[in-house]
Parts: sequence; C-alpha cells; structure tokens
Amino acid sequence: MKRINDVVLLTNLYKDKDLEWFNRILDFLVKSGFKVRIPAEISADSAYGATVYVDPNAMYKGADAAILIGGDGTILNAAAYAIPNECPMIGINLGRKGYMAELEPEEYSLLSRLASGDYSIEERMTLKVEIEVDGKRTLLCENALNDAVIQHSIGLHCIDLMLYCGDASVLFYRGNGLVISTPTGSTAYSMAAGGPVLDPVMSCMTVVPICCVSPAAKPLVFSGNSVMTVENVYDREENVLLNIDGKITVPLPFGAKAICTGAEHSAKMIKLKDHKFFSVLRAKIN
Repeated sequence: MKRINDVVLLTNLYKDKDLEWFNRILDFLVKSGFKVRIPAEISADSAYGATVYVDPNAMYKGADAAILIGGDGTILNAAAYAIPNECPMIGINLGRKGYMAELEPEEYSLLSRLASGDYSIEERMTLKVEIEVDGKRTLLCENALNDAVIQHSIGLHCIDLMLYCGDASVLFYRGNGLVISTPTGSTAYSMAAGGPVLDPVMSCMTVVPICCVSPAAKPLVFSGNSVMTVENVYDREENVLLNIDGKITVPLPFGAKAICTGAEHSAKMIKLKDHKFFSVLRAKIN
C-alpha cells in the first residue's frame, strides 16, 4: 500500500478531556517522522511539529489518512469531511463499543506501520440521502456512513410511513419509525431496533422498523443499487423527522419523501490488524 506520511489527528474532547491520549499520540507521530495536521480547537501544548487548521475541510484535503481518537461517533463526525476528500480513516477506541475503531488506545504504536505501507484498506458503502417536498428534491447528505432514521419528534408516538423500492410499493408501516442502514450502520441503531448485523464490506441497505404494530413488518435487506423511498403518510400531525447519522435533522412533513441511494464515494477504513469483523463483534458484544 501507499506509504502514509501526512495525517490528520483529532480527539473527542469529551472522552479525552485532558488531551492525555491526543498529546501522547501526537508526540509519537511527530517523533516517528509523520507530518501532522490538527484542528485549532484541540491544539495542545505539545503541538510542536503539527500544523493547525481552522477549516476542517482544508484539514482533510490532500491528507494521506485521518487518525481519530474516540468512539464511533468521532468517526462519524470526521467522515463528513474525510469521505469526500477520499481520506482513509483509522479509529482509536475510547468509547464503550467502538465497532468501527481499529485500535485500542494502548495499541497506538502500531500506527508506525502506516509509514511503511504495511496496512490494508476496507471500503465501506455510504448513503446519499435526499428529501422531496412538494415535488422539489433537496440533497441533505452525500455520504452517510451509518443510517437515515425517520421517526416522530417525540419518539414514542406511532406514525404512518410507506416504503418504496424504486417505483414498487413494499410495505405500509405504522409504528415509531424506520431505520435505513448501511452495513456499517447495522451495529448501531439498526441492531438496537432488532435488525440484522451485516458484514460491513457488503453493498446493501437494510430497512428496520422501530416498534411497529404490524406483525408483517420485519427487517428487510435490499441491494446496494436500490432506490429506497420512505413517504410520510401520517396526516394527523407533522411532527415527523428525518435524521442522518445522528447529525442532520430535518422535518419530514405530510406527503414528503426521504430518498436513500448508494453514494458515489465509499468510506475508506484502514486495517492494521488481521482480525475478522465477526470475531470483533463477538468480543465486543460479550
């Protein structure tokens, strides 16, 4: 693989409050000869040898890789900039599960292998999410890594939704909502709602009902090139929301549609260890 020299380094300020791991890994990277880019909001006292960026998009542009200290949420936040800039990501887990993270904190010395090209890249499918209101379609997200969720704004109220695959109607749902997930997102809200856990390198989408009152409503799996549309047919009130990767939230009024398709760009995840996804899943669940 390509030798990696120029890296983005950031940390979750909530989980790494004293910047202990950030400073330790920054020190290691600089002493190992890496060129390091860091965001202005977490520039540390030991930021010698690092370039500080104010604009996050500029920070990822042209970088060889992004090293992300935190949990899966940290990776999701970084993905919004890393994916369109085709910047591979590697997570160092400070979270509770960290299904997307490659390393535990004490394993950070393995990052030295990036400089010699001793790593592999795993491609992960992402979602393009649009909303259509009164016939006008608007792009909301080009590269959702986890999921798009349609539910009542309060969360526990039943709403009525209609699911389409292409031009074909699939099912009518009455319940708390629907989760449209990538394989990577299958270990997130989708799994909590009773959906299947998928190998993250697959190309497909799952549709998982949230507390649906219809006994016919089961999790469904569709091909990665499908066009999945969810229409809000709940005419009693308009408190229905569309949430993307836990970051973007917009109203989905009566008659409006959420449209999900496979995105042009995939997420590139760096692998340093020879472990299989389901072995990691078993260890983390147990």
